[in-house]
Amino acid sequence: MRRLSFVVCGIAAGAVALAGCATTTTQGVAAPAATVKTVADLAHLMSSKTAAAHTAHVKLDVEAAGKDITVTGQVEFAGAASKLQMNMTIPSVGAMDMELIGSTMYLKLPAGLVPTEKPWVKFDPNGTDPASKALSGLISQEQQNLDPTKMLGELAPVATITKSGKDTVDGQPATRYAISVDTQKLLKSPLVAPQLRQTFSASGAKLPAHMNYVMWLNSANLPVKFTLNETVSGQQIAVTANYTDWGQPVSITAPPADQVGPLPTH
Repeated sequence: MRRLSFVVCGIAAGAVALAGCATTTTQGVAAPAATVKTVADLAHLMSSKTAAAHTAHVKLDVEAAGKDITVTGQVEFAGAASKLQMNMTIPSVGAMDMELIGSTMYLKLPAGLVPTEKPWVKFDPNGTDPASKALSGLISQEQQNLDPTKMLGELAPVATITKSGKDTVDGQPATRYAISVDTQKLLKSPLVAPQLRQTFSASGAKLPAHMNYVMWLNSANLPVKFTLNETVSGQQIAVTANYTDWGQPVSITAPPADQVGPLPTH
């Protein structure tokens, strides 16, 4: 169960938090010039545009410990009813799917990883099984972090914009923001659920003093690209996220009930 919990925590925290860095904004009309000096300014700029386009597709390319992971998915921002769907293949583990429907998480694990004939397992923050109880705080917090404005607002006290300037992404004009996060402050902040903090501490991983992110917004203040390149516990980690199809329809539904099996009890 510990191994499974670690996998769940890593996927949920990584994929959802990265998706949460995206925001929803009005498409088609370039936003007026705005002065952005702090992460709080950036959050305010994004929050003014969240009403119109509330869906997007995302692709994550992750390189860690010499292994490559590609994640594709879609997100729908709708407050407490927000949804996230991700498909990924993890080396030495296999293909995995994840869906976060409101505050309920579903995982489709590789055959043999969980002793059940059903392809999906369910983690419900209100569930009485040990796994759901253990992860209830994490799932609840990650559900809240799907609100990008709230996430950036909470990140503001532990992060600074170190540089910004004009750039291009896929041949289109964009503004590039370099963001530095104080990791010690981050681990103590409300952004990190207690369960995730405990799991991270138990893993023995060591974070650098600061983690440096770069985010690109297009002329309509839509995020189109996000990168992270850091060394964690001596291992190089590189993450690139691309956001496309803002405002286009998405299809994110819970798996059929007859395809969801019981959680492991140990």
